[in-house]
Amino acid sequence: MKLLDGVPPITYWFSLKKILRVVNRALLGALGLTINAVDPSEENSEEAYANFHRIKLLGGLLTFENPFLPQPFVFNRFDEDSEFARQFLNGVNPVMIRVVDDVGKQLTPALIDFFEKDKTENLEALAKAKRLLYVSYDDLKFPESTIKNPHSAYPEVFHPGDPRAKTELRYFSHAVVIFMLSRDRKEMSVLAIELDGKPSPKVYTADTVDPETWLFAKETVAAADSQFHEVGIP
Repeated sequence: MKLLDGVPPITYWFSLKKILRVVNRALLGALGLTINAVDPSEENSEEAYANFHRIKLLGGLLTFENPFLPQPFVFNRFDEDSEFARQFLNGVNPVMIRVVDDVGKQLTPALIDFFEKDKTENLEALAKAKRLLYVSYDDLKFPESTIKNPHSAYPEVFHPGDPRAKTELRYFSHAVVIFMLSRDRKEMSVLAIELDGKPSPKVYTADTVDPETWLFAKETVAAADSQFHEVGIP
């Protein structure tokens, strides 16, 4: 739907198709909740969450996915690069991602230098084909020692004279991540991540660090996105 001036017409809100879809989802959900396999003893575990979407019969001898409840798609794929990339278009904050039109102006020197040496991908060629995208949290790059530091839990701009502005600090990451769109333009992959915004920052890729470090880098980007989107920068 294109952007509208003013409030959308009431038919956009309560069309017959939408009402039937909501009723259908509610009925299926209610049915699914009556037969799910949640174990109260595992209330806070990952297994309990998985069981919520399963049906168990004959004391657990037969177990299968509950067809009446939506499956935990993200839960099952959270550590995959394609799912990490998909969230930047389909997640809670889809306004950060940009197409790279000018590699030299939009990407950091560290990322450009890395791929000039690594030569696994040609950034200029990808940009020309409109297959190179990036996200950069520039507003999270601040000095860590000033009283007006937005990293403070009590920033001076909102709490004038509060001594906690110097002691209650929250450290954010000036993260930058670049993506490559597949040739069929149906899926994105993660090319590289830069985290600290220092003069010579480390560049992380799936092929140059171990799986745990690569997952850490992606989690740090996700944290930066949440901080920027939810916390806000004064």
